[in-house]
Amino acid sequence: MTRLVFPSHVRERILEQHAELRTLLRGALEHAERGARNDQELDAVRLRAVFLELCEQFHAHLVFESEALRPVFAVLDSWGPERIQELDIEHARQRQELDALRARLESEESIHRLSAAIGELARDLLKDMDAEEDGCLRASLLSAVSLTIERR
Repeated sequence: MTRLVFPSHVRERILEQHAELRTLLRGALEHAERGARNDQELDAVRLRAVFLELCEQFHAHLVFESEALRPVFAVLDSWGPERIQELDIEHARQRQELDALRARLESEESIHRLSAAIGELARDLLKDMDAEEDGCLRASLLSAVSLTIERR
């Protein structure tokens, strides 16, 4: 089956999701930093809730991004296989980091250490999104009006 894909629309949708994720990441980072400065402001229940929401949203985003970008990269240009491989590797790393921190949240680890780890992960994910937008999501790469995708 053949279908038409619009790379610029895929890019726009991913950028919209990035904006939503940035809001969640900055909220988690702000909460973690506030707790690091003042023990009385560290709300462990709220920090866990914020992080669990972030995990859920980020995992959903990774699924969407893979499903939307893989077919585009496959036919975009000769670098498609490399872009797909890079995307898969990066997403696997991000999922692993999110899941590892989620497991730590369920342990008896100090909330202060968890707070610091959440802040570090939030900063890393923000950097990852910036790099992605400057790399495989840049407008010049995904500016094609449409691409024909052959489903196999």
